[in-house]
Amino acid sequence: MAQRGLSILVADDQAFVSQPLSLVLTRAGHRVRIVSDGRQALQVLSSNPAAFDVLITDQEMPELTGMELVKKLREENLFKGRIIVLSGSVSNAQQETFLALGVSAILQKPFDAAELLGALQDHITGD
Repeated sequence: MAQRGLSILVADDQAFVSQPLSLVLTRAGHRVRIVSDGRQALQVLSSNPAAFDVLITDQEMPELTGMELVKKLREENLFKGRIIVLSGSVSNAQQETFLALGVSAILQKPFDAAELLGALQDHITGD
């Protein structure tokens, strides 16, 4: 799929989601780091934002929700990479806010691997 593998940070507090997600991404040639909440993702991205091409985040997490994470990253100009929200519960209002903050894609759980890989391919090709 990819011409070059992406470096992806996954923020999700549920291992039964993050582990299969990591498997799909690594099989597609990407490098993946998993953190279990938004605060950890913020720390990782704040310390080295250029280390990652893409952030995939859940919305409902302890410490810092996906929305809070994305707002901090964008408002404080901490991460310029693409952001994909992968969640089972995003309201229309939240969806509008995410898109206004520059989120590239919002995918529903359970996620469809082809749709996720398609969103990443858009990143590679610049769409």
